[in-house]
Amino acid sequence: MEEVRARELVGAGKLHEAEQLCRQLLSHKSRNDNVLSMLGVIAFRTGRLTEAVEYFSKAAAIDPRNEQHALDLATTLQQSGRADEATAAYRKALSEFPTSANIINDAANGLMALGHFREAAETYRRALGSGRPEIHNNLGNALQRDRRFAEAIESYRNAIRIKPDYFEPHFNLANALSETGEFAQAIQILNRTLELRPDLPEAYLLLGIIFGNLNDDAKAADAFRQALRLRPAFAQAELELAKVLLRNDRLDDAIAALNRCAALDPNLNELFIYLGHALRERGDHLEAFKWNQRARVSDDSLTASTFLFALNYEDSIDAKAVLKYHRDWAARFAAPLAAEIKPLEIDRSPSRRLRIGYVSPTFRDHPVGRFMQPLLANHNRESFEIHCFNDLRKPDRFTASLRAQADVWMDTGSLTDAALADVIRDKKIDILVDLAMHSPNSRMLTFARRPAPVQVTYLAYAGTTGVPTMDYRLTDPYLDPSPDNDGAYSEKTWRLPRTYWCYSAPPEAPEVSAAPVERVGYVTFGCLSNFSKVTEPTLAAWAQILRATPGSHLIMHTPAGEHRKKLLARFAAEGIDADRIRFIARGPAETYFATYRDIDICFDTAGYGGGTTTLDSLWMGVPVVTLAGSRAIGRGGVSILSNLQLQDLIATDAGAYVAIARQLAEDRVRLVDLRKCLRSRMVASPLMDARGFTKDLEAAMRQMWELAAAGVSC
Repeated sequence: MEEVRARELVGAGKLHEAEQLCRQLLSHKSRNDNVLSMLGVIAFRTGRLTEAVEYFSKAAAIDPRNEQHALDLATTLQQSGRADEATAAYRKALSEFPTSANIINDAANGLMALGHFREAAETYRRALGSGRPEIHNNLGNALQRDRRFAEAIESYRNAIRIKPDYFEPHFNLANALSETGEFAQAIQILNRTLELRPDLPEAYLLLGIIFGNLNDDAKAADAFRQALRLRPAFAQAELELAKVLLRNDRLDDAIAALNRCAALDPNLNELFIYLGHALRERGDHLEAFKWNQRARVSDDSLTASTFLFALNYEDSIDAKAVLKYHRDWAARFAAPLAAEIKPLEIDRSPSRRLRIGYVSPTFRDHPVGRFMQPLLANHNRESFEIHCFNDLRKPDRFTASLRAQADVWMDTGSLTDAALADVIRDKKIDILVDLAMHSPNSRMLTFARRPAPVQVTYLAYAGTTGVPTMDYRLTDPYLDPSPDNDGAYSEKTWRLPRTYWCYSAPPEAPEVSAAPVERVGYVTFGCLSNFSKVTEPTLAAWAQILRATPGSHLIMHTPAGEHRKKLLARFAAEGIDADRIRFIARGPAETYFATYRDIDICFDTAGYGGGTTTLDSLWMGVPVVTLAGSRAIGRGGVSILSNLQLQDLIATDAGAYVAIARQLAEDRVRLVDLRKCLRSRMVASPLMDARGFTKDLEAAMRQMWELAAAGVSC
């Protein structure tokens, strides 16, 4: 009777009384497994997990045939953070109770929570014969976490067939369909989910994400707001709403949503990424970097990688410190994967046809996609077989043109890093080229598994990965002029002989116009680079140039928002009237190129210099003044202008930057002449020699392969 009374006290939540009674019972009979189990439950509920483990261990030792004791022990070990012991306890329970549906389901749940997704899925399969729909649903969850989406979809459909009004597999099915790009089906299933559970904010969250993937931001925002109406303290919905607002250049509203998200969940990984990005977009570099520094210590590799990408904007950090940060990241996330590196079957014939694999999340209308198009079109197919591993989830018209240039195209966005590495090994890729580095959605952890004998990084930006399995980084003699600085990179630096860039004429670009100074009578400066690259020293130099050039105007690219007023006030303090400053927001490519018709001279940004925008400006006949940076990331203008024999537009310090811009503005004859000849000058330069560039790159790849075939380590 006393034992029954103790159980009633536990059930009523009177844990102190229950514990006293249990201890009295143990004083009479120390090997009472039921009382020990109750003490374990009491210790668990009061946060004394170490004690709880001891009690459940003793109870299980007294009655090893009691299923509940086995599960309680494994669950408590899991909650205590003792992952290896918990995994062993779940496996032991499964071996001792191989036919128990409860043990199988609960142990599989525990294994999945511990990250053993494949083992969890196989465990759930053992209980499918019970006919319980939740087993099918849970199996689907394990398969989805293992990114085996087709099998997951089948499992969810099985659960729905058994129990048609079971909302959870409906919601999970929609999630899996969304992951595979089956957006129309996912919306249908979500609508059914909301019929079953109209108060489910997660369903509206997923609906918004799907509409975002379908480029319907109005419906996406409505769905996120509905999720917030149902659950006002829904941090993820605030974050997703902020993403939509950012995409539509509603910067102030986006930052407000991100701040609400931060108040609800300041440790949400993606918050670090997007708040840092948004703050930098309005020029608040110091605060942005603080958020990026929080991302650095994240346990998520992609979030932590965001900090490395943010270093591009911090020109106060020297190259040695940048390398150290990258190596620290690699030690945390890449080095532990060395055990997953598998032997490769390599045909070492030095002159055979090589398989080249390009890996990118930006095979679209994006600088990377545009630079890759002429390269893919000019590869020598007799010597090279071209594979593109496309991580892009939202293809555009540009994607189709890139796909047509590949020998083999694979959509890989749904694959894990490990699964992608397996695919690349199976394809027997000889040289694998990364096109993302640490920009969003990179595949550094695929490269860390070394699925190809030669691995190269190129094009995303001129930096380093820090990953020891990345063999080479491509650059040119102007981005990296001195071999003395090669130690700033974890990879071996390989200089292409002429240029890093392979530019092609943008179809949206109109004919070059007459110099606007001839039309309006004053010089117009401009910078259409992303405003996040514009730092305080850069603004100071621009103000100095405007003061030194009476009547001149400045066109700047920046989203709408309160920061525009601050910029005007900042220029006003330097004696520059507001009517001399014009802002433009992001728009269609046609609008972007048309803006160059109103600009006489473009400013390059310092620190993180321009690449695509510099080339676009020159293509439109607008000369660019650049300041040579101390790191390669700040020397894009140096490389481009040197290939056009325009070294006189390259400054080596801030004073020279101001002087060059002022002198060029005063030389109306030269401005007009440059306007007329820059486009033809570009066409005749290495910058647009797609065939020659591709031959240079292929020669580099062939030499890399010959070294690898000869067993020469880089």
